[in-house]
Amino acid sequence: VGTPNEIYTNPKNSFVANFIGDSNLFKINNIFNDSEKIYLNNEVSLDTEQDFSDQSFVSVRPEHIKIKKSSSQSINEFKGIVEDVQFNGNIIKYLVSLGNLKIRVTAVNSLDEGNEFSVFQEIYVEIPKKSIKLLKD
Repeated sequence: VGTPNEIYTNPKNSFVANFIGDSNLFKINNIFNDSEKIYLNNEVSLDTEQDFSDQSFVSVRPEHIKIKKSSSQSINEFKGIVEDVQFNGNIIKYLVSLGNLKIRVTAVNSLDEGNEFSVFQEIYVEIPKKSIKLLKD
């Protein structure tokens, strides 16, 4: 229950995150009590400022993920391979492989940004901490 913006930006559970708009929804694979990281697989562990002790899922909207040609050594930055590209005019949708984890990224089609990537290209994705939503079932 809430406004469309509240539901989209702060879904209360995995059903709502999947129901309203596109979302990368991942089951939390492992949590170590002495760490502030959430492990989604062996290659991807997210640093977060949120309490995740009783959460089951991570949700990240595709448009909140940054895609770039080179590393900036940022927190929550991962090397990946572009697997699919969908050109949709004002936006470009990418499917990126981070090891065995697939993540969807939506980028604004801008000539200034130089963010058009091709299939099989090695890239980096950055998942900002503020875009990570932790959810229960």
